Amino acid sequence: MRNTAQYALDQLTTDSGAGSYTQMVFCEDYKNLKLEFLKAWSSCTMTVKVYQSDSEDRPDLWAAASATNKYTTIQVVDWKTGTAVNGDTGIAITTDGIDVYSVNVDWARWIGLVCTAFTKGTLDVVATMYTD
Repeated sequence: MRNTAQYALDQLTTDSGAGSYTQMVFCEDYKNLKLEFLKAWSSCTMTVKVYQSDSEDRPDLWAAASATNKYTTIQVVDWKTGTAVNGDTGIAITTDGIDVYSVNVDWARWIGLVCTAFTKGTLDVVATMYTD
């Protein structure tokens, strides 16, 4: 039987734009993660990077990565095209609509998102985690 958990993450952007991010999601008990990007409001334009950490405590994505604040960007796969998106490059969001990405969360304890290159729009994200 498939074990799942679903989270509606906070809106990824605010009026201040880049730098706003969702809460980190604790994902240790799961193997796969589906991210649904619900893009709206005047042509959403931004880049989103997915981060993971295997730290015991939730990492601070605004502080430098270190031995006591471990995190890194990770690759995701676009469900529409099957294309892998490099973690350091991030997901370019340029149109309204819905996009879905797969994230392998093996060995991760935390997953989080950071918005960069924000110009306009709002992005809601739903994360669904699976054990198999």
